[in-house]
Amino acid sequence: MTRLARIRLVLALLLPTALVALGIVVLQNAVIAFLLYALGGCVLGPWILLGLLPLRTSEGWSFPGRGGDRLWMHLAAWVVTGGGLLGAYFLLKPWLLNSGEVADALRALHMPERGLTVFLVGFVLTVPVAEEWWWRGQALPRCRAAFGTTAGTVLSVLGFAGYHAVVLSALYDPLSVLIRMAAITGGGFLFAAMALRTRGWRLAWSAHLAADAAIVLAFLLLIAPEM
Repeated sequence: MTRLARIRLVLALLLPTALVALGIVVLQNAVIAFLLYALGGCVLGPWILLGLLPLRTSEGWSFPGRGGDRLWMHLAAWVVTGGGLLGAYFLLKPWLLNSGEVADALRALHMPERGLTVFLVGFVLTVPVAEEWWWRGQALPRCRAAFGTTAGTVLSVLGFAGYHAVVLSALYDPLSVLIRMAAITGGGFLFAAMALRTRGWRLAWSAHLAADAAIVLAFLLLIAPEM
């Protein structure tokens, strides 16, 4: 890979976080930040910077990959990432979640109160697809080819985790942000391991879908009543 190609790849890794910062910090609008991230950071950015047609395989990994995933793996992923995350929200709520403060912060970011459930369902259905196509299907194999297997994997995971820090910092105290970022980074390595096992992003997408569904369910049960 040429030096220019590496620079373009690094810019593509940084772009999602920059766009979310634009939406959250500058425009102070959660919906715009979501659109900038999903469409700009995970779809249009890779297209413009790397010439990757949206949701196409290109030189990366396809959705099924080499087909090494099995039904039991998907079920286990749902139990671990979905069930585990949902349980953690309820068990750790007294220490990590002040529903009223989070609701106030989201109102300040113009989170829609009308049609909130529709927005969240749309989030669950679209974000895991866009993220896994880009971060695991495209960024991961390209980073490993450009920077080596270990450094490339780490870079792709840090790129994935980066934008979360911007969002979380607008909602939680520093300690809660650090704890959540540790969990998100760990999740990024888990998703990367799934993609590496199958050389595809279907299993990682399944696990990611379960995690986002758990987050949305916890939000509807714990935070939405305060809005």
